[in-house]
Amino acid sequence: MKKSRIGATGFALALAGSLAIAGPAIAADIYVPDNSQGTEGESYPNGWFTGDPQPETAPVDDATGITLTGRTQFLYGGIIPIAAGTEFAALVEGSDVDADGTLTFQYPIFFNSTVEGNLGFTTLRPVPTGAPTPGGTWFSSQNVAIGDVLILSQGEHTWDEIVEAFDDAIAQDGVPEVLAVGVFVDPGDTALVRSVTFGGNTYHFAAQAVAPVPTPIQRPADFTG
Repeated sequence: MKKSRIGATGFALALAGSLAIAGPAIAADIYVPDNSQGTEGESYPNGWFTGDPQPETAPVDDATGITLTGRTQFLYGGIIPIAAGTEFAALVEGSDVDADGTLTFQYPIFFNSTVEGNLGFTTLRPVPTGAPTPGGTWFSSQNVAIGDVLILSQGEHTWDEIVEAFDDAIAQDGVPEVLAVGVFVDPGDTALVRSVTFGGNTYHFAAQAVAPVPTPIQRPADFTG
């Protein structure tokens, strides 16, 4: 469980604004350099990182993408405030992954309380693997309570219960925040991730394609046109 929050990034602030404004967000393609990921410490770092416990096999970068082997959490850290359950739904609806293998999206959340020391932390994951969608069955890793009010119990939930948890937390003076977005690979599984999309941005781990340089036309020496 995280016991301190990461600092808000420019990306996170821009994303939070895009969730609150009607209309499509401006999409960006971001190519992530090899070996650019950090590691989880007392708090989540900004940018891409591997979560605790650290994987026995470190992620491997090459031109095809990043390969995650065994139990691996691969996340992008940046605080995203959630003002209503519909905003979390918008975040999920805009999330996608281009990958081979078996993996699951995950969203670490603070349902922060105004009561000091009440962290209300959990990680939300859709039960089906691959890209998440609003709907279906979701899993909460922890019980979440605001004061004496249970907002979300550990275990499986319907999508409506997940969305309602954000609204219930806010009604109890909670301040829900998404701490990171990323993917989880179970022990024994392997996934090759080419890109992850959320908040209007697509993060590419495969090498950027280089446009071919056209071959100049060779004109005859006696060409006069």
